[in-house]
Amino acid sequence: MSRPAKGQVVVQTLLDGTHVFKLRFQAYGRREHEVLHERRNCRCGCGGAWNERTAHVELENVMAKVRAGVWRKRQLPPRTVKRGVPTFHEYASDWLEAKRDGVLGDRPISRNTELDYRSRLSNHLLPFFGEYRLSDIDAELCLAFKAHKIK
Repeated sequence: MSRPAKGQVVVQTLLDGTHVFKLRFQAYGRREHEVLHERRNCRCGCGGAWNERTAHVELENVMAKVRAGVWRKRQLPPRTVKRGVPTFHEYASDWLEAKRDGVLGDRPISRNTELDYRSRLSNHLLPFFGEYRLSDIDAELCLAFKAHKIK
C-alpha cells in the first residue's frame, strides 16, 4: 500500500509586497508545484486574487485531481505585449518573480538567492534606477550611478 499523498502551501512575499502561494505536491511520481498570486490579474495564468485559505483549498482540489489521474500541469497563457517601455522597477519585479518561479533559468532560485537579489535591488538599484524607463538607461546614467555609489 502506498503512502497517502500530501502537499504543502509555501507563502512568500514578492518585491511589490504581495504574496505568492506555492503549492508543492507529488504527481505521477514527481515533485510538482503550482504558483498562485495574491496580486489581481496576474499574467501567469492563475487568475490572481488568491489568499492563504483559498490556496489550501486549491491544493486539496489539485491533489484530488492527481488521485483521480486527471491533473495536468497548467500551461502559461501567451504573453501580451505591454504598451510602452516599463520602468526599471516594473522590469526588476517581473524579473525576480520569473527567476523565483523558475520561468527564467533552468530551475527556480533558492530562497537565500531570492533574498540576496531582493536586498541588492531594494538597497542599491531601485533607489537610483527605479523610476527610469528601461529605454532611458544608458551608459551615461550607469556612470552617474557608479559615481553616486562611490560617493
